[in-house]
Amino acid sequence: MDEEEVIVDEEGEEVQDDEGDREEEEIQVASGDEEENDFDFKWQGEPKAEPASEINFSFQNGHQSNVDSVNDLHGSKQHHQQKNERMLVSSVDQSRQVEVNPSKSKCNSSSSNIASTEFNKPAEMQDQQEEGANIIVIHPGPFHIVLGRASDGLPIVERHVIAYRKHTRQQYDKQESQHDDPGFEASSIFENRYEKDESLKNAALEDMRKELSIIRDARGRILPGKNTFLPDERLQDPRVRTNVQNIPVQNDPEGVFEDITNAKTRYVTGIQATQIPKSSGFLLFYPMMASGQLDCRIRSQSAVEDSIATIWEDLLIRYFSISKCDLKKMRVVILVSDLAPRCIIRSFTRIAVELLGFSAVLFHHNSVCATFGAGLPGACVVNVQATSTEISCVHDGISLPEARIGLPYGLLDVMQTLAWFICSVVFSKGDVPFSLENLHEMESLLRFHDENAHFSLPEATEKTYTLAIRYPCENTRQFHIRLAQHVVFAPYSLFFPAVFGLSSAAYPAPIPSDECAIEDALINDHKPWLSNTDGTPSGVSTYPDPPSPPKRPKGHRQSIRSASGSPSPHLGSTEQSRSQTPVSFGTNGHLRNPSPNLGFLADDGSLLPLDKAITRSIFSIANPNIRQKMYQAIILTGGGARYRKFAQVLQQRLFMDVPESVKRFVEDIVVLDKAKDIDSAHLVWKGGAVLSQLSTADDCWIDCELWERYGVRALRETVPFEW
Repeated sequence: MDEEEVIVDEEGEEVQDDEGDREEEEIQVASGDEEENDFDFKWQGEPKAEPASEINFSFQNGHQSNVDSVNDLHGSKQHHQQKNERMLVSSVDQSRQVEVNPSKSKCNSSSSNIASTEFNKPAEMQDQQEEGANIIVIHPGPFHIVLGRASDGLPIVERHVIAYRKHTRQQYDKQESQHDDPGFEASSIFENRYEKDESLKNAALEDMRKELSIIRDARGRILPGKNTFLPDERLQDPRVRTNVQNIPVQNDPEGVFEDITNAKTRYVTGIQATQIPKSSGFLLFYPMMASGQLDCRIRSQSAVEDSIATIWEDLLIRYFSISKCDLKKMRVVILVSDLAPRCIIRSFTRIAVELLGFSAVLFHHNSVCATFGAGLPGACVVNVQATSTEISCVHDGISLPEARIGLPYGLLDVMQTLAWFICSVVFSKGDVPFSLENLHEMESLLRFHDENAHFSLPEATEKTYTLAIRYPCENTRQFHIRLAQHVVFAPYSLFFPAVFGLSSAAYPAPIPSDECAIEDALINDHKPWLSNTDGTPSGVSTYPDPPSPPKRPKGHRQSIRSASGSPSPHLGSTEQSRSQTPVSFGTNGHLRNPSPNLGFLADDGSLLPLDKAITRSIFSIANPNIRQKMYQAIILTGGGARYRKFAQVLQQRLFMDVPESVKRFVEDIVVLDKAKDIDSAHLVWKGGAVLSQLSTADDCWIDCELWERYGVRALRETVPFEW
């Protein structure tokens, strides 16, 4: 061992090594400074946005101060408008909030100290995300359903369909006898929808050719020149039928080569229901008809509601791993059509609260949620769906009832028209290798339509397209066909609806009398259609009144006044409800129904084109200032609004339809196909997600206790629109 070196001074005494101690102290101080700097580092984020609750603070204080004067609050028209305005302001602020994701700094010193630093998001943002994760937003439709958590960036788009095994459902015996093929059929969508006589269809097609041959600018003014089209005879090729390419299903990247069903499978939902082999022994069922009502033609209303609940529950488990037990702690926002009958809202409430077990449910219109998603105070919303198109004008967060129009054609009708062009041009109406009544062939045509249909006429030149007909667990058949202007003619039929060849069976039908609940008569104020045949008011209902709800605590929501200005009695105001509710019963004891909305028909009885329907909807508003605002914001939503150049063509057509007397007041027309860069198919859902986070919507939720005790009366007093 080496001996320890000892330093001795002049007097012979030992001296301690102060320099070594000094160096060790400096090292400890330096390391301590580094650790202190690590702990002092904190993320400095963006300034916090003002929460929606603070924005509405003045409104809530005024609301609490007027609790004692409930009747005056119901009689005030400003209450309903102010509430929607506050909800609108909160939605705009909510849509403009930007989430900041702080980045973690990498330090060379101890990682445990860095992990203990505060790099998380603000507490308010965390609480908002946790609350949004417990809210499901559902936008159901006759063909598609859009759903997801309110905290998600993008929703899930699925088919709103269920496939039952035949031998387990005796109620389908009637439907099975109507079809010769025991396999899959999609005839429930296109059954009796189109006329067999094509004379009117061909005449409308010639009118379309003449219109598209004219060259116009963006404002619809005629320019010199003329568009020419290729004759159909030039595109016909007899070798198309013989030159068919068969591709093995395992070599097709988009093919389905595995049967997802087994002997124990009772039902299949969503897009998987369309991927079952033809000989699987399943039968397809769409629970909602094209008009938006429940399909109770074969099954009972409760059975249809059970089918919808099964679809929703299965999709929630598949995509979000949410079991039925977890739904008791969650809430749901259901977005309904502006023209949806009250029986649909009642059915959706029963599905959400009773069958699925959600703790609360919130309803709102599609058009209002579209403006929430776009961050606009008002707009004319054009929702192009699968089998219908709805037009509504929203002003200050209220969907104006007089401006609502429903058209009986949509995305699937455009697809059917493109299939008709293929049959008449390519195959000359001979041996056509596909049929819309077959589900798998319809899905193949729908995929071809989504990839190739557009509004850009200069791009519609002669071109070879690949049409792939796919069947599950079978080889794919590919046809190489030639088309030209037909890929533009098909979506352009929205402005010439006679080309669709729709029959009268496709028109919206009135609500069946057996779906009108008796409790609606007790709370249905100022409804002129509730009268006898001769027009005289009917007698007052003598049914006993439901129990009156208890007085709500101070600060709780009061009844919302309807958008039309008619007073809404409080839930407890049964005497006022009885005195103002004339009830009419037919010969079968059911309530009389309102006449169907014929706003989709022109003066000559033909179907109204899309551009003229938008013009009629806007000019149905009496206030000229609001009309001008509607022209400044026309929002395209729905899966049928994805065509290229759709917004430009619609803008041109609207300029042509503006009357000469008011053209000087319409400076510009703005059509938005992707508001805030959001897909048109997701915009309504995004607005519903924004709505669920608003503090002003807290008093519009319907919980289980309220629904079980008061039923439809709770719906009338809680929904944020006219009941």
